Amino acid sequence: MHTGESVVAATGEYLVLGVIWVDSSPTLDLAAMDRGPGARLPLLGRRVGWRVSRPGRFCTGWYGFVAGVGQRRPCPDRAPAITSGQCLDCAARDQFRFAHHGHLGGYVPAALEAYLAQRHWLYVATFADGFTKVGTAAERRKQSRLDEQGPSRATYIALADNGRLVREAEDLVSRELEVSQHRRRAAKVAGHVHPAPVEWVESRHRETVSQARQLVADTVWSGGVHPVADEWSPPPALGELRDLSRAAARVLYPLDVSTGEHGLLIDACAGSAALARTSSDPEAIRYVVDLGALAGVRLTFGDYSSPATEVQEALF
Repeated sequence: MHTGESVVAATGEYLVLGVIWVDSSPTLDLAAMDRGPGARLPLLGRRVGWRVSRPGRFCTGWYGFVAGVGQRRPCPDRAPAITSGQCLDCAARDQFRFAHHGHLGGYVPAALEAYLAQRHWLYVATFADGFTKVGTAAERRKQSRLDEQGPSRATYIALADNGRLVREAEDLVSRELEVSQHRRRAAKVAGHVHPAPVEWVESRHRETVSQARQLVADTVWSGGVHPVADEWSPPPALGELRDLSRAAARVLYPLDVSTGEHGLLIDACAGSAALARTSSDPEAIRYVVDLGALAGVRLTFGDYSSPATEVQEALF
């Protein structure tokens, strides 16, 4: 948490740094545009209204490490984003980018060494559309890392003695089993509206987990990489989004959250995807909204509402 950060957004203009999960609760991470204290806005069960105060994308800052713990630092200049959501200065400051190449002999700054020295978990995650990926999580991020990914099913398949070894294992599974290490956020969100059959998602996940665990167990490692079978516990905030059989009642939010005014009542969240209504009517349309698209957007909170959409109007 940033120094002086509050737990509820106050008045004023904020830059959205992203959707994070704090103690299994989906939260907007915010930086004050006046360079005052940042804020964190819990989302679940709350009506959130905002107005985009300035068009364009702005730098979401950089990651630094203190005693092995990663911390996001807001851009000191609140500058426009140039590449990967960052300005050139913050991209140069960012220390986490070196984590992905340390196991290949790449340069690792001293501040990152304590992070890589921690135990790390290797996981397999399967999303609502059946897409499966392999990934890693530091010991202290074991739960929150997968909460932020928003899968339908996930299993930790190995525990490695450090961050270099776990990335060697991740590369092995990705290469030998042709399992991706990446999944686009927009595709994750869309999967909650157009999921694969539940049985196929389950089968795909079980098969990949079995193959990946066996591959890890059969490999000789230079250090400790221990096969495990530890299921991820989905947070209660997933709510109805965990039930793929109810996807037919959902619609992708047809408006661009990074422009104009919006007002949403958040009923559930999976990663950066929110299940939301534009009114308190229990029978209102359930929209799946990509709140991750707010990262880098400048906005103010208030009693704002979403304009009527073609989807809403078609019902009347």
